[in-house]
Amino acid sequence: MDTVDKSICLASDMEQLKLQHNTSKTNSLNGTVQDSPSKKNGEWFLKVTDNAQEKLLELCEVASHHLEDEGIPDEASGQIRAAIGKAQLLVNKKFKQFRGLCEKNLTQGPDEPFPTTSQDLAGFWDLVYIQVEQCENNFRDIQLLKSSGWVPSGNAQSSDVAVVTPRKPVTPRGNKSFEGALKSEPRVKNKSTTKATSATKARDEARKRLMAAKKAMKERRNSETDDVIYVSSS
Repeated sequence: MDTVDKSICLASDMEQLKLQHNTSKTNSLNGTVQDSPSKKNGEWFLKVTDNAQEKLLELCEVASHHLEDEGIPDEASGQIRAAIGKAQLLVNKKFKQFRGLCEKNLTQGPDEPFPTTSQDLAGFWDLVYIQVEQCENNFRDIQLLKSSGWVPSGNAQSSDVAVVTPRKPVTPRGNKSFEGALKSEPRVKNKSTTKATSATKARDEARKRLMAAKKAMKERRNSETDDVIYVSSS
């Protein structure tokens, strides 16, 4: 399988991973993780993490082969190295930290003073997966850049072509019907702006879930502290 075919297969795998994440997202505020028939505990999240790590490392491998292309510009090489470095940092740091929480969730005893719940894991994974998607988008941009012959889309337009700036429509004074037609003309929403807004909303919701989990853990600590009876020595 050549590099292009492998990139296509990996892109399909990442889409399946995204679908799995979206369909399994849980609300840590109403406790649907613990109430789910198929309990998503540390073992379940470990499998999801392994799957994401495997795909990211394969994307890194594909991107590293692009560095061997003849005539690749320095800017594109830097973009590839930055994408690989970010993905490897995510795997070696965040994934490792998350695995530790999953292991604690599986091995902790009933008397654990500060247990790691499935809700905690769900909130943490939501934040980690935002970075997974960012890495995925970086590698997708690299693949598009390679398809264009390592020429950025902004430089594809010839410098000999004059850029014409559209003029603002002139409204005849006193013509109210013409003015009303201009005001009633529907505005076309910018797709990139809509996509950025959706991504920001997803990050905010993930942070809220994580903050709720942290708050619950803090309340448990406080309640346990209140139950301790201090005996002063006479």
